Amino acid sequence: MEICIIGGGLLSIISAKIALENGLRPFILSKSASFGGLWQSLPEEVGVWDSMRTNSNKFQFTFSDMLWNAEDPDFPNGKHVLNYLHQYIKKHNLGQYFNFQSTVTEVCKLETNYKVTWINSNEVYTKSFEYVIIAVGRCSKDYSSLKNPSIFKGDIIYGSRYREPSIFQGKKVVCIGRSYTGSDIAFDALKFANEVTQIYSRNYIIRNKHINGIPFEFIFLDVNCVSKSGSLIPDLQGNIEKTRSMIEIFGNPGKYHPLWEIDPNTLSDFTIFSINNDDYLEAISERKINLIQGRVEGFYESGLLLSDGRQIEADSVVLGLGYTADYNFLSEDIKNIVQYDENDSFLPTCLYRGMLHPSLPKLCFLGNYISTTPGRFEMCAEIGIKHFLGRIDISEDELWQGVRDEEFIRKNLKSAGSPYLSSSFIVEQMRLLGIKIDMEFIRNELKFEKGPLLPQFFYLDKLEIRELARIVVQQIKERYPFYKFSELD
Repeated sequence: MEICIIGGGLLSIISAKIALENGLRPFILSKSASFGGLWQSLPEEVGVWDSMRTNSNKFQFTFSDMLWNAEDPDFPNGKHVLNYLHQYIKKHNLGQYFNFQSTVTEVCKLETNYKVTWINSNEVYTKSFEYVIIAVGRCSKDYSSLKNPSIFKGDIIYGSRYREPSIFQGKKVVCIGRSYTGSDIAFDALKFANEVTQIYSRNYIIRNKHINGIPFEFIFLDVNCVSKSGSLIPDLQGNIEKTRSMIEIFGNPGKYHPLWEIDPNTLSDFTIFSINNDDYLEAISERKINLIQGRVEGFYESGLLLSDGRQIEADSVVLGLGYTADYNFLSEDIKNIVQYDENDSFLPTCLYRGMLHPSLPKLCFLGNYISTTPGRFEMCAEIGIKHFLGRIDISEDELWQGVRDEEFIRKNLKSAGSPYLSSSFIVEQMRLLGIKIDMEFIRNELKFEKGPLLPQFFYLDKLEIRELARIVVQQIKERYPFYKFSELD
C-alpha cells in the first residue's frame, strides 16, 4: 500500500522511513531537484542563510537511529544539516521513493481516498492515495502584512531568501523583527553595511545557546522534564512564573540594552523567549546595531513608516517577521475543514495537536507546531502513520476536542508565541505512542539521570537504539567533562 508524502525536506525523510517500518511504500513528491527542503538554500526559495546555525544542539536535534558526525559543531549550520539528511537517506535507501521537480497543485478528498495532482516537466499527473502526509512544514512561506511595499525605492529582502551579507555593501540596512531570523541577519549585515538598525515591537526574554559552558537545552529539556505534570496549552500565570525564572537564570535582557529591560513585577501579558547568539548580543551591548521599538505599518518611498508616524530611512529592508505554511494546493473543501488561514503565522490551521482532523481520516499534517523538543518530528510522523493504520486509538471525541483546543488557542493565545508548551507536548506524544522511558537504564547503566533528554531514550526497547544511546551519552560526557550528569559519577 502506497502513502503519498508531499514535501522533500526533513519531515518527508523521517515520514518515509517510518512509513516503511509500518509496511507502507512512500511516494514522495518534492518540488525541488534534490533532497533537503529548505536546508538546500536554493536561490529564490525558502531556505537558510550561509552563517545560520540551528537553534537546537546536535545531540537533541537528531533522528533516534543515526548520530551526527563527531566533528560537527554543537549547533550545526545548514550544510551540516543537509549532509546529515543525505547520510540518513543513504542509510535507509530512501532516495528511490522521491519524485523530484514535482509541484503539487491540488489535494482533493474523495469518498474514501485522496486525489493528488502534480506537475512534472510541464506534464500534469493525478493519482489516488488512501494515505497522505502534508510535510511541507510551517516554514514554507514568508509572512508579511506590511503595506505599500511597491512604493519603496530600496531593496526588500525576505529572511528566507537571504543568503550572505555582501548584498548590503555600503548600505543603510533595517531589519524588522526580534526573532532569530531578524537578529541573526542584523548581526551578519554588520560585515558590509554602513549602518544597521533593528526594529521590534515587543521585548523578549533572551536565552543564550550556551549556559555555563553547555547547551541551554541540556538544562531546560533534561531527562526529568517528561516526569513533570503541567498544562499542554500555555497559560498567563505559568508564563509569568517562567519569565521570572528565566530572568534569574539568564539575567534581565536590559543588561544588553536599556530598551530591553523587563520588569518582572509588572508582567501582564505573555513574554516570548528568544534564542540568540552571543556575538549578536555582544554587538547590541556595544551599540553596533541601532534599536528602535515600534510597530511597522508599511513602506514609504525612502524607508519604513511606523504606527506612531515615525519614518525610518533605509536602503535595504530585511523582513524577519516569521513564516507560515503554504497549503494553497489543498482543495477549498479541505481548507475550510482545517480552517486554513494563509496569513496566520501563529496557527495556520485548527487540527488535533497540529496533525489530524476527524473529518479527514488518513490525512496528516507535519510541522505545524515548531519547537526545539527532542524527537518531535519522528514522534509526530509515527503518530500520524500509526493512527492511519489503527495502531493508535484516538477517539473521535478526543480528536474534536483537540480541534476545539486549537480554535481557542488561535483566538485567545496568539501573544503566547507558541500554541503548546514544549515539555508537555513531549509528554503528550509519549502518551499517544504508549512510550515509557527506561529511567532505570538511564540512571544505573548510563549514569545520565541529570543529562539532556535524547531522542534515543524514546526507543530504548530497540537494541540498535540502546547501543546508540550508550555511544551518544559517552560523546556528551567527553565533550562536557566538567558537568555532572549523574549523582552516581
